[in-house]
Amino acid sequence: MVALLVLFSVGAQAGEDAARDWIVRMNKALTSLNYEGVLIHKTVHPVGPRREVLRIVHRVQAGRMNERIVVEVPMGPGAAEFVRNGNEWMAFYPEQHFVLVQTRNRSSGFLTALNGFSGDTRRYYEVSDGGSAPLDGWVARTISLQPRDALRYGYRLWLDEKTALPLKTQMVTNAGEVIDEISFLSLALPDSISDEQLKPEFDASGFNWMKRDDALYTPGLKTVFKPHQELLPPGFRVRLFTSPAEEARAPGPRTRFIVSDGIAWVSVVVEQDGRNPKLNGVMGPKDTARMARNARSDGVWVMGSTSTYAAKVDGFTITVVGEVPPATVKAIAEAVKPE
Repeated sequence: MVALLVLFSVGAQAGEDAARDWIVRMNKALTSLNYEGVLIHKTVHPVGPRREVLRIVHRVQAGRMNERIVVEVPMGPGAAEFVRNGNEWMAFYPEQHFVLVQTRNRSSGFLTALNGFSGDTRRYYEVSDGGSAPLDGWVARTISLQPRDALRYGYRLWLDEKTALPLKTQMVTNAGEVIDEISFLSLALPDSISDEQLKPEFDASGFNWMKRDDALYTPGLKTVFKPHQELLPPGFRVRLFTSPAEEARAPGPRTRFIVSDGIAWVSVVVEQDGRNPKLNGVMGPKDTARMARNARSDGVWVMGSTSTYAAKVDGFTITVVGEVPPATVKAIAEAVKPE
C-alpha cells in the first residue's frame, strides 16, 4: 500500500511538472510568435450567453508587441476595433466616432499568458496534464488548472503540440461551469506581418479621442487606504511592480493596486468621493448607474468572467475589478482599510 501511494505521488508530480513546462512554453509562444486568425469568444452574461466572432492579427517584432482585433459579429452600434501598440491600447468605435486610449502593461495581448505561475500555484490550483487530443484538425495538449476553492476560477487549455499556442481556452468555476471560452476557427503563423495589417480599416483622424488611465498616486489625500495582507483572501497579495526607490519618490498616496494569486489578477482603485469613478479606467457615471441597477443582491456586478464591486468607505469609493468570482472582489474590497 505504501509503495502504491509513493508511485501515485510520483506520477502526480510528474504530471504537474509536465503541465508546468507546457504553460512555460505557452507563455513564451504568446510573447514571441506572430499569428493571425479568426476567434470565437463565448461568455456568460447577466442577460444570457454572448457569442462574438473576432479577427486577430498579432505581431512581435524586436521585442515589441502589436495587435489588432476586429469584432466581425455582432455588428452594429457596439462594433469596435482594438489596436495595441506596445503598452498603448486603443478602442475604436466608428459608429460613435470615438477612440478610447489606455496604457496596458500585460505583455501577452488578448490571449492571456499565465506569467505568474509559480511553486505556490499548487496550493490553490490542481495542475494536471491531460495528454494529447485531436481538436478541429489540430493535435492539442490539454492542460488543466482546477481551483481548490471557490475564491478563484480555473483554466482549461488546449495547446498546439507544435507551438504551444492556446487553440482553445476555457475559464471555469470551482464546480466546472464554463463561463468564458475562446477558440480559434482558423490560425496562421506568418513569418512577418506588415504595419498596414495592424491599422484600423477607417480614418479616425476626425474622431473624439479620450485618454483614460487611473493614476498610481493621488497627491493631497489626507486619508491613505491600502489592502491589508491579513484581510485578503488566501493566496492573494499586493503586487506593486515598482521599486522601493520609485515608491519613495511617489507624489502622493498610492491609490491603484494590483492584487493577485499569480494566476488571477484584480485591479483595485481608491478614489475620493466627488470625482467620477472610472471602473477599470473606462467607466463613467452612466455606466456606474447601469451597473448599480444590474448588480446582484450582494452588490457585485458580473459580466462574463469579470466581477466588479464598489464599496463606500469614509468618503472614498473603493472599486475592485477582476476575472474572479463575485465573493473574491467583495472580500478584496473589504480588505482595503485606512492605514
